[in-house]
Amino acid sequence: MENDLTIFSLGEKSTKLIGENPQLKNTVSTFTTEGPILDSKKIALLLPGIIHTTQVVFEYQIPVLSKLDHDVIGINYSNQAYSQDMLNAQIIDFITNPKNQAKEITLVGVSLGAYAIIDLFGKSNDGNKLTNVKNAILLGTIFSVADLKNGPFGKALKLSSKFAHGPTVERFIPLVKRFIRADVLYAGIDGSRKERLQSERNNLSNKALLDRIEIFGNVGAVEELNNINNVSALFGWWEDDYASPEAKQRLGSLFPNNEEFTINGHHGWTSSNATQINEAINRFFYTKGKK
Repeated sequence: MENDLTIFSLGEKSTKLIGENPQLKNTVSTFTTEGPILDSKKIALLLPGIIHTTQVVFEYQIPVLSKLDHDVIGINYSNQAYSQDMLNAQIIDFITNPKNQAKEITLVGVSLGAYAIIDLFGKSNDGNKLTNVKNAILLGTIFSVADLKNGPFGKALKLSSKFAHGPTVERFIPLVKRFIRADVLYAGIDGSRKERLQSERNNLSNKALLDRIEIFGNVGAVEELNNINNVSALFGWWEDDYASPEAKQRLGSLFPNNEEFTINGHHGWTSSNATQINEAINRFFYTKGKK
C-alpha cells in the first residue's frame, strides 16, 4: 500500500457530494499510513482535534496501535476548509471500499475527531450500517458550544467581545491561535516540537479553523442521537476537560458497551500523558479479547 490512501476514501458518497457542490473539493481530507503496513485484518483510523495533525496528536499512540496488529491510517483535514458531511462520506467510502470491507475497524478521535465519530454514528443511519466498525476510542470529546467555551476558544470569544463592536472573525481567530500557543507552553514540550506545532497553526487557514469551530453550533442535543449499539467505546477524559459531567454521562449512555478513564493534566495532549493513555488502550483491547 502506498503512503497516501486518499483515493480509497473518494467513493460513491463523497464523489456525489462534490458533484452536487464542487466547492467541497476544498474540504477533502487526506488518508495516509502512519505506521508500518502489516496487511493486517485490523485498521485503526485516527481523527485529530481542531488544530493539529495526526502525526503530532497521535505520535505516541501510533506505535501502540501497530503493536496491537492494526494498520494505522491517519485522517488529516483540509487546511482550506472543513465539512462534516464530506468527512463522514469519506470515512464511509473508505471503510466500505472492497479493500477494507472484511477488516475490523477501530476509530480513534481526540476532541473534534471524537465528536466526528459520534456524529457519524449517532446522526446517520449510514454509520450503523458500518458493521465492521467494532471499536471507538474517544479522548476529550467535545460535543457542544457550551463544552467548547470552557477551553481556549471561550477565552478568545470573551476577550474579543470586549471590543466596542463585539467579536469579529478578524479578532477572534488570531486570539484562538494565541491561546492555543499558550496551551502548548503549558504542556511543557521541547523546542523542536513547539516549532512543529507553530508551523501547523500557521498553515491552517482562518476559514478552515472557523469552519471547524462552527461545527459545534449545529450538533443538536445528545438525546436526539441514535444509540450506538454495535461499537465498544473507550472514553478518556482529561482532569481539566471541557465537557461537563452531565455531557460526559449523556455521551457515555449512547454506547451500551463502554468504559472510561481519567487522564492527568490538560485537555488534548497525548504526549506528556502517553503512558497513561497507552496503558488504557492496551487494557481495552485485552479486556475485549477475554470476552
